[in-house]
Amino acid sequence: PPGIRPILRNTRIEVLSWGLRHLKFWAKKPIDNPLLEIECGGSMLTLPKIPDLVNLPNFPQTSHYFDVLLPQGFTYKPPINIRLLDQRANGFTPLVGKYVLKSFSQFDPEYLKKKLAAAEAEAAPPLRNLRERPRTQNRSL
Repeated sequence: PPGIRPILRNTRIEVLSWGLRHLKFWAKKPIDNPLLEIECGGSMLTLPKIPDLVNLPNFPQTSHYFDVLLPQGFTYKPPINIRLLDQRANGFTPLVGKYVLKSFSQFDPEYLKKKLAAAEAEAAPPLRNLRERPRTQNRSL
């Protein structure tokens, strides 16, 4: 029913990726051709392949983005799934590692503005009249 389903809005998720370093062996073989996939709400972003993992473990492009329909409130937002796969020579692509970012509300600009405003309100010292301070007397010997 329309009253139960949350209101969806088109959201762009930007991913900053520098590279992959210190990858260990998987199934007694080194990881040569890593493939990084980022999925959220049914949309998937596959990062371009790193040309030379040993000498230069950086991605050719550092900024990536994809568009996805997400609910407006933080309660119903789906998690972001990050998967690292290895493309083997025989066509086998094993899952080497994964991470699930359950809540990405800490990266939402609206959430950051509210949090910053609350922190500034707490940190602001109370206003007082400077004339109310007791005066110190100069003592000369």
